[in-house]
Formats: sequence, structure tokens, C-alpha cells
Amino acid sequence: MDVLFDVLTGCTCDSEQAEQLLHWLDVRRGFGIDAASQIRALCDAGHGTWLTPAAGAHRPATHLHEIHLFNIIGTGETEAEAARSWQIAARRFTQKEAA
Repeated sequence: MDVLFDVLTGCTCDSEQAEQLLHWLDVRRGFGIDAASQIRALCDAGHGTWLTPAAGAHRPATHLHEIHLFNIIGTGETEAEAARSWQIAARRFTQKEAA
């Protein structure tokens, strides 16, 4: 994970950071490391936020996991779905920025 932080530190904008992270996640997936744990570790390290729904909470709040990382948002009913949602949004964002 330290290598990833080094790579992301050298980036100059959010789209570059997201693109580097997407590449890193693709490489790590080849080694059997899931994206959700990688994204959560980045959020826990202060690069973003990961909101987990409170179990049994009955208040006007979302029941979804929410990821806010590099100004890109992903949501899902499970951690894996939220990570997948973030990756899809990040790919769309980086492709749009490149165009």
C-alpha cells in the first residue's frame, strides 16, 4: 500500500489520482486482493471517506455504504457493491477528463 501512496502523492489532479488508483486496483486484483479493502484503506488513511450504514438505524439517513474518494462518489448496499460503484464512476470520470 505504501507504493500506492507514493504514486498518488505525485499526482497533480483528482482525475490523475483516480486513474492511478484504478490501475493499482487492477494490478492488485490479479493477486487476489479485493478493491473494497484497498479503497477502504485509502479512506482510512485520510484520502477520502467511507460511510457505513448503522445497523438497525431508523432515521432519515441512507442505508447504503458511501465512498467519497478523489471527488468521486460510489454507493452500494454492500462494501463490494460500493467499491464497484466507485470504480465505475472513476473510470467514467477519467475517460471524460481525457476526452
